[in-house]
Amino acid sequence: EKKDDDEDSTSSSQCSSELCMERITNTPETYHLHRVLSLHLFVAKSDPTLAEEMGREGSHLVLSRLARLDVYSMVDTLTEDDEDAVVALQDLACEIGSLSCAFPMKYSPYSAEELLRRLPLNFTVKPVVTSLAGAQMKKHDEVSILINQVTVRQSAQEDVGFVMWPSAVILSSWVVSKPHLVHGKRVLEIGAGCGLVGLVTAGIMKANDSNSACIPRAEECHSKVLLTDFNDVVLQNIEQNIQLNNIANFVQKEKLDFYSQSGSQYGGGWLDGFGKRRQPVDLVLAADVICKPEDAVAAANTIFDCLTPGGEAFVVSADAMHRFGVEKFESECLRLGMKVLVSDVQELLDGQLLSSNTQSLELTSGFVEGMMLTMFHVTKPLKKEVRQS
Repeated sequence: EKKDDDEDSTSSSQCSSELCMERITNTPETYHLHRVLSLHLFVAKSDPTLAEEMGREGSHLVLSRLARLDVYSMVDTLTEDDEDAVVALQDLACEIGSLSCAFPMKYSPYSAEELLRRLPLNFTVKPVVTSLAGAQMKKHDEVSILINQVTVRQSAQEDVGFVMWPSAVILSSWVVSKPHLVHGKRVLEIGAGCGLVGLVTAGIMKANDSNSACIPRAEECHSKVLLTDFNDVVLQNIEQNIQLNNIANFVQKEKLDFYSQSGSQYGGGWLDGFGKRRQPVDLVLAADVICKPEDAVAAANTIFDCLTPGGEAFVVSADAMHRFGVEKFESECLRLGMKVLVSDVQELLDGQLLSSNTQSLELTSGFVEGMMLTMFHVTKPLKKEVRQS
């Protein structure tokens, strides 16, 4: 009987070990947990906004417990395969935590209203149909773009690119209404912020190429649309918006600081965030990039350096009542030898450019009823001219 008991004990011990191995290494639960953590890691890399919401919903508490689990204190009950399985799960948990701005987050779920405010903004930009070109304009498709704003609170003027501004909606509508401006062009948006204008431009190019047998490779798209900004958080958000709209083959982000441009490159060529001189483009787009007088000088210098001779820029901004320094922009462009045509947005496209975008404008920050917006059409001369003193 004692022998039988010993055999039963040994058998029970073996079964326990086998059960432990089954419980960790080969069970559906372990497989599904690995898949869930892999999905969480994908979300953390591609959508930090959603990852933050998941963390505050309690996922960080679970990840933290898993990461702190002392595998080696259980060596008597775990096989080597078990240890490897647990460590693999811990590695995933730690990698997820490393991508968070704070780990572990306390359990503090967002309310339903807060979650709604954090959803991407949906901008459907339609061409403005004028009486003079109505039939032709109707041929052009609308462009729909999803925009995530930066959810971190703004702490300085340099963070203005965290949110959407009214001029971006107007300039996007202008480009969709006049797609010939961007077809076949190398385009660069300066001070891109959330990236709406550049993404809409890329959307036009994507639609134009949709019937082509050749889909452009990412490395070829450097000559298509470049979204630039100087703020690293803004650039990260731009990259997320590129991926969100499945448009990476037509656009890419680059770091560009207005205040690093000299305004002396007649042949064109701008300095990127690494101090490398980059090739000029045919078209520069800018929306609400001037917040103080120094910005007007820097923006003019940047446009001059970015454009190839004969290139043009379209800049939309709220007037001087809402944006300090805008009144200096025209004179700064003229100082550099560029030509400038100034238009009241309220009068463009038979007065419909502003009125047809009221709903989208209400999604932006800083928009008030009756806000006056100005468009600057800037052209760089084909021949070098003597600058005004």
